Amino acid sequence: MFRRRPLAVLVSVCTIACGGDGREDSATTTTSPTTGVQTTTTSETAGPTEEPTDTEDPSTGPTTSQPTTTTDPTGMTTEPDPTDSDATTDQTTDQTTDQTTDQTTGPTDSETDSESDSDSDTTGPPPPLDAMCLVAHHGGTPATTSVVHVQPDGALSIGEALELPGDHNPATTDYRREGVVTCGGRFAHYALEADAQLASVEVGFFGELTPVGAPISVPNIEGVLCDPSKNLLFAFGRAGGEAHVRTFIVGDDGTLDPQFDIDLPFANLDGLQLYAVLHPELNILYLAGATAGSDLEIHAVDYGDNGQLVSDDVNQTGGNLLFGIHMAPSGDEMAFSSYNGVLAWHNMPVSGDVPSGNALTVINGAEWQGGVDMAIRTDPSSDEHFYYAQTGGTTGTIRVAEFLGDQVMFYDSVPAPGKRSHLKLAYEDSLLLALSQDGKLRSWQLDAEGVVLTEADNLTIDGGAQASTWVECATP
Repeated sequence: MFRRRPLAVLVSVCTIACGGDGREDSATTTTSPTTGVQTTTTSETAGPTEEPTDTEDPSTGPTTSQPTTTTDPTGMTTEPDPTDSDATTDQTTDQTTDQTTDQTTGPTDSETDSESDSDSDTTGPPPPLDAMCLVAHHGGTPATTSVVHVQPDGALSIGEALELPGDHNPATTDYRREGVVTCGGRFAHYALEADAQLASVEVGFFGELTPVGAPISVPNIEGVLCDPSKNLLFAFGRAGGEAHVRTFIVGDDGTLDPQFDIDLPFANLDGLQLYAVLHPELNILYLAGATAGSDLEIHAVDYGDNGQLVSDDVNQTGGNLLFGIHMAPSGDEMAFSSYNGVLAWHNMPVSGDVPSGNALTVINGAEWQGGVDMAIRTDPSSDEHFYYAQTGGTTGTIRVAEFLGDQVMFYDSVPAPGKRSHLKLAYEDSLLLALSQDGKLRSWQLDAEGVVLTEADNLTIDGGAQASTWVECATP
């Protein structure tokens, strides 16, 4: 069952040490004297023999070198309609009251009750939604969730916490930032992989957390995604070298109505990693799978408004050990974060077709080691700019860069708050947040182009954090 649970919070300023994992491939680099852009020719990438663990302490960190290039081919609030139901607070005077009554006495019982009823009236319009709630999925046995209030200037404050009705313990090296998603308005939905369940919670205007019904059984669940235009929820996971996808329609009350399911085979079965993303403009779900040293494989799944799923054949794209698949909000770029020093991306056609074998643009270098997440800006004037989270040692780094066709322009890097940070943009790309696996949260204000980061605030959430999602909220 759901149980409300206090969440201890330690607010602290984090001193971060940055580092990579020490692995790099050979490369020859030449620099243009006019543009400052580096051209890098790399040898074929060799996949790692085993996945990284928390005990690794890489000795080399990301660089802040000149731009690196290559030509190597291989996020709505559904408000309740306000009801104009003004509470009546004026009490009529009892015309039969004895005129000798002492006029200095306090209000009658009926008057007191009336004032109390007026103060608690909740039938009016919702409060102004002038802030954001970051809803975190902490995982654990049992799993918990909590709210952090995020102001436009990046100020952070802790909110309500709730114990979830199940366990969520994804392996550290199987980083699962898709463990929670907002779908159907103010409803957050949580993957509870240890119990093969999907739980839902309503997030109130001030960040209150209220369970929605009982959790439902979803075998092999690891992550969740949402198409908000259809209130369509996707639950995905893997077993026996196959990916499994199930769809649900989210009702007005947050309950889930099962629709369709599909199984997707992958060629490389041993230790399959699986990540997923939705195309922002088309009805396509992409599922990317890879094992250490194997080619990256992608399924593109077309879906209908009712959640019907139709898959193409798996497409071997190239690359290897990955920690995520990402889409630019414009739909122009598909990109991959990778732990082994490979940054890969593809300029997407308007059809949304998966890149064919050896069609990815790839950079292989020590400066991209330890990649675990990426956030790409939504602003059309800077939608090729992105933030790349790296982990190494006990903390990590966030790199700021830009896709330029088959090149990448590097701008800057800042310390990450902790290991395996996942990234969130908010307030029309004016704010960046990073939340680490051990619960350290940091915010930065961004300039108009998104290349200058000014630290705004930080705090630590007890219990760590596996994933998070946004919900619009009112300032408490």
